[in-house]
Amino acid sequence: MRARGRTIGIVVTVLAMAGLTACSTAEEQPAFLAGEQTEQDRLPAEADFDGLQASSTRYLGEDSHGDAYYAALRTNDGGRDDTCLLMFDGEGWAAGCAASLPIAVSNGVVKATLYDADVEVPGSGEAVGDHVRVTTDGS
Repeated sequence: MRARGRTIGIVVTVLAMAGLTACSTAEEQPAFLAGEQTEQDRLPAEADFDGLQASSTRYLGEDSHGDAYYAALRTNDGGRDDTCLLMFDGEGWAAGCAASLPIAVSNGVVKATLYDADVEVPGSGEAVGDHVRVTTDGS
């Protein structure tokens, strides 16, 4: 069983990797944010994030441990849209937002990285949908 803290951890790690970054402005949104929002895409009522555009949330999937992943847009202080990755582990949220991808978040046990392109999963990692790679923190 994995031990988890009860506090909501917001950990942001932005990875800038040549060739894998993509601008996520209102004019050019990542493919995983396209389409109409469904009921499954909506965040639970207890998930309250400042500046998050509620109509932009999209459910990305769940990993083998039951952690749920969402993507969304958030208007930053400069008035531009940042892409966000949100992870819910059953007890709390980890979230990170940035102007470009990839974006990584961690809850201290699991690290999830959101990519604009299909992900490749090395070693002990796992893919959640087409755009999220999950690994155990430290691997």
